[in-house]
Amino acid sequence: MSVQTFRGSRAVADGHLRRRDLRRGYDQQHRDVYSVIGAALDARGKAVAAWQWNRGAGALSGWSAAAVLGVQWVPDDAPAEVSRTHHVRSPRGIVVRKEQLFDGEVVRVDGMLLTSPARTAYDLGRRLGGEDAVIAIDGVCNTCVIPVREVSDVARRHTGARGIVGLRRALVEADAGAESPWETRTRLAIRTAGLPRPRTQVVVRDRYGVIIARLDLGWDRWRVGVEYDGAHHWLDPAQRSDDLRRGNALAAAGWTVLRVNAAGLRTGRFLGELRAVLRAAGASLAYCPHTE
Repeated sequence: MSVQTFRGSRAVADGHLRRRDLRRGYDQQHRDVYSVIGAALDARGKAVAAWQWNRGAGALSGWSAAAVLGVQWVPDDAPAEVSRTHHVRSPRGIVVRKEQLFDGEVVRVDGMLLTSPARTAYDLGRRLGGEDAVIAIDGVCNTCVIPVREVSDVARRHTGARGIVGLRRALVEADAGAESPWETRTRLAIRTAGLPRPRTQVVVRDRYGVIIARLDLGWDRWRVGVEYDGAHHWLDPAQRSDDLRRGNALAAAGWTVLRVNAAGLRTGRFLGELRAVLRAAGASLAYCPHTE
C-alpha cells in the first residue's frame, strides 16, 4: 500500500495526528484522504487515494487498475477510476462508473480490489478507441503476461456494451509482445501502410543456435526486422556500441534491420524503404503510392 496518502480519521484515531494537524500540514485529496503538502501523486498514488476514499466498495478500474497492476504507460493526467454496482456521485479527481463486474473480473492487489488484467484492458480498449486503445491493451497484456484472447473472452461476456465495436477492431491489431507505446505505434504504422503483420520480439540466432538479438518487430520468412530507437540509443555511448555489435551480427546472419525513431515514425518515410526491403527479400506486395 502506498504511503503517499492516508485516511485522516484513521491517523487521528490511532493517535498519530491531531485533527488540527491535518488542516495545517497536509493536503486533502478527497474526503478524509490526505497527503503531505505539495506532494505530487503519480498514477498509482491517485489510485490508492481513490481506494481510500472508496472505503472498500467496488473496485479500482481503468487507468487506476492499470497503474496498480504495474503498467508503465499510464498517462500522467489520467483521473482515478472506480467501478461500483450502484450510482455514486463522482468527487473531484475520481471517475465513478456504475458497472457490472462478473466473477473472475476482480482481483486483490496490496489489499485493494481492482479489475483483473483482462477486464482492465477490456475497459480501456472500449473507452479509448483507435491507436490509443491498442496501446492500452498492449500495455496491460505485456505487463501482466496475458494473451490478447483473454481480453476477447471478457468482451464476449459483455455483448452489447458501449464501445464494444471499437474494442473488437483494436483487439484485431493488439499484440502482447509490444514493450512500449512507440513499438505499438510503429507496428500500427506498418499495418496501416498495408504491409504484412510483423511478429513482435523476434529472437534471432546465429548458425550455431546462439541468440544474437531480439528485435522489436520482424518477418522471419524474409529476415527483415524493424527496431524503434528511443533517445537513449543515441545518447548512451554504451547503448550505441551495443547497437553496432548487434547490427553487425544481424547482418552476418542475413538479416536486414531498419531503425526508426520518433521523427521517422511521425513522417512515415521509413515505410517506403521498408516496402522496398521486403520486396527485395521476396515478399509479394501490392503497389501503394503512399509508401513508394
